[in-house]
Amino acid sequence: MMGEPDRTLHAQPAPPLVARRQPAQPQSRETVAKIREAAAWIIETEGLPRLNSNRIAKVAGVSVATLYKFFPNKQAVLASVLEEWNAEVERAQAQLVRLNPTATLAARMKDWFRHISETPAAHVLVTSKVLQFYPELRAIDEARRTRAVSLIIDALRRDGSALDDTAMAQAAKWINELGTYLLTKIVETQGEGREALMDWSLMVMRAAIADAMTGGEMSGG
Repeated sequence: MMGEPDRTLHAQPAPPLVARRQPAQPQSRETVAKIREAAAWIIETEGLPRLNSNRIAKVAGVSVATLYKFFPNKQAVLASVLEEWNAEVERAQAQLVRLNPTATLAARMKDWFRHISETPAAHVLVTSKVLQFYPELRAIDEARRTRAVSLIIDALRRDGSALDDTAMAQAAKWINELGTYLLTKIVETQGEGREALMDWSLMVMRAAIADAMTGGEMSGG
């Protein structure tokens, strides 16, 4: 079956996935932000095949030399985009926890779903597209998933889950994967159907959390 070329054949050293330098001055930080925004815009509106350093620089309104001043290649730009989005999502989650610190995970889910789907909504879709074309960036997303699973485990334990450690980890991973999938569908849906999908997704998530609390059979386990 024809498909994307196998990148493991004749493998070359992996390109750097970190910025050349961390911007210290406000103007430099603004430039880096423009470069990130330009990369995201290209992926969302023109597609990943159009993504290259020249195109990113043009959309960002900077020279290619300026882009290379901060990033060695487009992979490093995308790595910076993903890391920034991950930090944004984690800040949102932390804020929601502080707003209602005594609420159960199931009760908190509605606020979390609505906030993530309305604020950094496009991030969910763009991240999915990026990882399909640039598997070398998966380590960044895996780190985010690991942190998210850890937060879910802490919440389940605090809420009194009856699961042992192994089953708890499996349940938390499933809840995170299910939530990510449902958020993707919510972001993709426009119009009146979105609210209905939000309500249905919350029902599904609460059922998954209830299973994790009682030790019931999880459909994704």
